[in-house]
Amino acid sequence: MRTASKMSVTAASSTTSLFTTTPSKSKDATKLDDLEQMKERAQQTKTFIYIKIPKIPLCISYKAEKGANIKDVQDFMVTVPTLEYHNCNWTWTDMLMEVKKVYKQHIIQKGIKNAFGMREEDEAAKPSPLSMYV
Repeated sequence: MRTASKMSVTAASSTTSLFTTTPSKSKDATKLDDLEQMKERAQQTKTFIYIKIPKIPLCISYKAEKGANIKDVQDFMVTVPTLEYHNCNWTWTDMLMEVKKVYKQHIIQKGIKNAFGMREEDEAAKPSPLSMYV
């Protein structure tokens, strides 16, 4: 009788499990996949030593949807400042998204200043700080 009870216990423990196992990749296969993914990302990344984008004059027009509280804009002239970047590790997409972000911020800032009538003087029209000493 004793042996029968031991057999039933061992049989019961081998068939029941608290955790279900799913078929998964071995550790070596996942390491290879991670390595391939890292190589792919590294090939896309470029090191930009020096980037200089000169100032660019832009003419902006925008027609808002009906019912929007945004005013239509016609022939709004904005000069975007010179951008310089040094020693940046970016993909081409990252670089373009950074330029887009800076341009967008500058255009919105100039648009708000224009809407409230706070126009800035041109750099050429400003008197030189040394001109009062001449």
